[in-house]
Amino acid sequence: MSFNIRYGTAKDGENHWSKRKDFLIETINAFGPDLLGTQETLLDQHTLKSLDASGQSWYTVSLPRSLSHR
Repeated sequence: MSFNIRYGTAKDGENHWSKRKDFLIETINAFGPDLLGTQETLLDQHTLKSLDASGQSWYTVSLPRSLSHR
C-alpha cells in the first residue's frame, strides 16, 4: 500500500493533516498491509501512536528530503 500523505505543516484548510490523519489510520488498519510506503511524511506523521495501537509491528526506513535529491 502506498500513500502520499502530504506533510503535516501545509496550510491545507479543510484538508489539513489534523482532519486527514484519522482516515489514514482507519484505512491502513482496515487493509493491514504487509508493506506501507508513504511520501511527504514528516517525523511526527510516521510515528503515529494510533498505528502502534493496532497491534501490528512496524519497522521504519526513511530518507530525509535533503538526501532524496542526490
